[in-house]
Amino acid sequence: MVYLAAPSTEIDSMTYFLGILQTIGVHTLLGLSAYLLLLTGQLSLAQAGFFAIGAYVSGILTVISLTYKKILELYQIREAMEGYATRLASSEMTQSEIDGLYRLLEQHNEQVQSSGEHVYIQQEGNLDFHYYIYSKCNNQWLFDYLDNKLYQLLRMCRQHTAKISSRADLGLIEHTAIVNAISNRDGELSELLMRRHINGAWKTIKDIVIEEDLKKDKSI
Repeated sequence: MVYLAAPSTEIDSMTYFLGILQTIGVHTLLGLSAYLLLLTGQLSLAQAGFFAIGAYVSGILTVISLTYKKILELYQIREAMEGYATRLASSEMTQSEIDGLYRLLEQHNEQVQSSGEHVYIQQEGNLDFHYYIYSKCNNQWLFDYLDNKLYQLLRMCRQHTAKISSRADLGLIEHTAIVNAISNRDGELSELLMRRHINGAWKTIKDIVIEEDLKKDKSI
């Protein structure tokens, strides 16, 4: 049984009811997928589809509740936590893991150069530069918060900046500098570079959000 606390103010009401919708929708789909498992006795594409739909609907409802202020706060906490995770990773990562990070950057560079639109869209998990680093920080509390609370929201925001060609080139340059600092076991510099990188991403997404808000105001 999942319980959601009632909203204490009117401002919290929208987030509260969206949370209820998410919980009801996802658990309904999970129930249907479990029912399919009981009927067939084996995993099926239909069951996997219900899981995927549940995740997609949950993501949409989450995005609906993101205001300018919430995106700002998201990037502020991301800069602090992911920056520190990078500092930790610079001392915790093995040489083999660092070599793997360099190879990942090479793959990303090839992808950007070969893409017709010159975009930098990363896949999830260890194919994601940021995930690769913070997952190696060897601090379970920090990893859990970044992975469970922030990761999917940030990926949604990054879909906007990833399509800006100038941001793709700059991103690769900044990523390389971060990996070089990690390779040199310079925790202070690696944290500083990661924080600057994320702050630059915020400035880009901020301009996009402001532009979209202006378009909405003009259309009213």
